[in-house]
Amino acid sequence: MSSQRIQNSTVSALNSNSRALDADLIFSYLSLDKPESIDVLDSIESTNSYLLERPISRQAARACFAESQTAGRGRHGNNWQSTPYRNIMFSLSWGFCGWPKDISALSLAIGLGVTKMLNDEYGIGASIKWPNDVLVKDAKLAGVLIDVAGHSKSDCQVVVGVGLNVDQAEWDQAIEYSWCDLRALGVKVDRNILAAKLIDVIVLVLRSFGSSGFGPMVEAWNELSAFSGRRVQLRQVDKSFDGLMLGVEADGALLIQTDSGLVQRISDSRASLRVIDI
Repeated sequence: MSSQRIQNSTVSALNSNSRALDADLIFSYLSLDKPESIDVLDSIESTNSYLLERPISRQAARACFAESQTAGRGRHGNNWQSTPYRNIMFSLSWGFCGWPKDISALSLAIGLGVTKMLNDEYGIGASIKWPNDVLVKDAKLAGVLIDVAGHSKSDCQVVVGVGLNVDQAEWDQAIEYSWCDLRALGVKVDRNILAAKLIDVIVLVLRSFGSSGFGPMVEAWNELSAFSGRRVQLRQVDKSFDGLMLGVEADGALLIQTDSGLVQRISDSRASLRVIDI
């Protein structure tokens, strides 16, 4: 196991309930297979980009955590905001043997795994927003970003990025959605322990996804869906419509029943989904 420690940590930036992320501590808290490496960086442009530039091994993980990202990415190219030394921003790389047939549903599988882990460990009542957000009472707690590399005739290489609000003291007031953090939910957590739990659950999901795909996870995903059975609006580049969210299918496609009774099947993960309060 290799590790890269924080070189320029500003200890005063840490709040009283947090420790700096430490690769050796994270490694010691892991319960499952150990990653090939865990890097903890003080500042970086993007943890996903960092891992995409490094070797990705078949059936093996590498993890990278950053206390600060200067070009952290969310969906649609949006920036992921995070107060340094307070939250979790990390990526994990993995190589599948070949290409899983449901690869477009991987973000749903990861979102399910993270949501279930948070509920099981901390009892926060989290739910999932299609395709890749974790919510508590419709406020965003975490997000997932998947980058896929490799050729169709070779192994499928993925980098899973996760941003999780632990103690987000401040936020840009211009942000367009509601957010929450674990602190506001009454959860005090050691970030190094939480980091290890995230690695464990994501590796577990990746192994299951590689062998069985998303199909066996569909029922659990729909049960934890934030918007299933609620009226939603879906926006795409060239159109938008309202309807009742029915759930997702085995390939990760979203099902929405329009007011005319027609069921629309949406596979474009670039689409934007929001609930409509009535």
